[in-house]
Amino acid sequence: MNEALLKIIEVDKAARKQAHDALEAERAALASIGAERQKIIDLRLEEARRTAEETKRSVLANAEKKAAQLKEKYAKAQAALDKDFAEHRERWVREIFARTLE
Repeated sequence: MNEALLKIIEVDKAARKQAHDALEAERAALASIGAERQKIIDLRLEEARRTAEETKRSVLANAEKKAAQLKEKYAKAQAALDKDFAEHRERWVREIFARTLE
């Protein structure tokens, strides 16, 4: 009878150890899954940051190009107006003066 009782206790200890080991394995697996999940999140976040930075650079480059084109266009227009003014100033002054006196 003692031997049967000792055998039952021994089997119970082995079962408890297996249950404990299984819980530890489950905890380790969950921790591993959590770490893997965080790694994936970090990778996706870094990818999104890289994409945003590339987009920002592209938009800024396009804006600078457009600004340079507009600046050149307005400089040409200003030069044309200055040339017109220089060529016609005396005549315009005379016409304005004559109309004022009428």
